[in-house]
Amino acid sequence: MKPEEVEGKEFVVGVRGYVREEVQAFLRAVARELAERDAEIERLRRELAARKGLDRSALIRAVGDAVAGVLEAADAAAEETKARARRGAEEIRERGLGFLEKLAEVQRVLAEIMKEVEQSLDEMVRDLPEAVRGGTSGLAEEGGGPLSG
Repeated sequence: MKPEEVEGKEFVVGVRGYVREEVQAFLRAVARELAERDAEIERLRRELAARKGLDRSALIRAVGDAVAGVLEAADAAAEETKARARRGAEEIRERGLGFLEKLAEVQRVLAEIMKEVEQSLDEMVRDLPEAVRGGTSGLAEEGGGPLSG
């Protein structure tokens, strides 16, 4: 794989995907490390060609060190990305808890309003027979009731 392929890689963005800028920064870091590794390998190849008697184990150690550097950079970038994701998740969780607290307060207020409405309705129903009697007797006295003729 070439550094240009890593740096130019595009990913599909999902609903709960990664932050695009972070992924691209990580890919650029990996591409730089690959380019450095490739340059180091090429340098070592030239050195090997220049010294026919070069110790093979020294060459293997040098390549291994370059690969280890790439892996360390990848690990560091991955840890940074995970830390940012954890912070983002915690922020979303806190917002959700705040919303739930507000919702609970709205429910409490609605329950109080419903209790007051029920009490008012109970009072109105309780007072209704008296109001009907009072209204009927007033009509009878005036002679304006429904049965007056």
